[in-house]
Amino acid sequence: MKKTLFVLIAVLGFALQASALDIKAITAKPTADNPQYDNKKAWPTLVGDEYFQKEKWPKARLLIWARAVAKQARGKRLDPMDPANWVEAATGKPAEALPDKDTDIILPDADKPYKVSFKGQKNRACRHLTVGRNASFEPGGGGSIAVFGNVWIRPTGLLYIYRTLRLAGGRNTFFRNDWPADGKLKKLHDTGATVSFDPANPRRPNPWSWRTNRNPSVCHFF
Repeated sequence: MKKTLFVLIAVLGFALQASALDIKAITAKPTADNPQYDNKKAWPTLVGDEYFQKEKWPKARLLIWARAVAKQARGKRLDPMDPANWVEAATGKPAEALPDKDTDIILPDADKPYKVSFKGQKNRACRHLTVGRNASFEPGGGGSIAVFGNVWIRPTGLLYIYRTLRLAGGRNTFFRNDWPADGKLKKLHDTGATVSFDPANPRRPNPWSWRTNRNPSVCHFF
């Protein structure tokens, strides 16, 4: 009886969590899988002949990280290796399988920072990847990730690649890392106030790298 009650509580807990996600609102925003190139606010600088705009993508499975708004135990991070922590956008139900190269992923925007961090030195893959505001995505310590589609990192979002990022596949794609909301890096860029990499002094602070703000970013690898 106690076991049955525990299962019911666990299922109810996920149902409440899934209902806290507004899937319609999340998927309505411009994302890597749904760029909405005609949205001038989201894409103010497009000229119209970019190859990635013309690319046609077949419909694929879309998974949304379900626990962006969930409370978690102190010192314990929720496991992205558990499919139940992902929601199938098409059904609103827990996923039954983890993302693969034919799966689109959205880490939704959140008011408070959260992290999705895979464990183990393994290779991961997905198709389109959206890292939302205040979200941090780590494919794994010592592991790598292959992205077969578009990548969109929103302001204050973070994609941390410890070892290897593979932009794979044979289609035209975009990799978009939006400026931080405070505008500091954009100002540095516009004024040319950047520090070039010096092989003789590799630890010289660079506004584009993790050595400046201690937040390792995929920018460091570009």
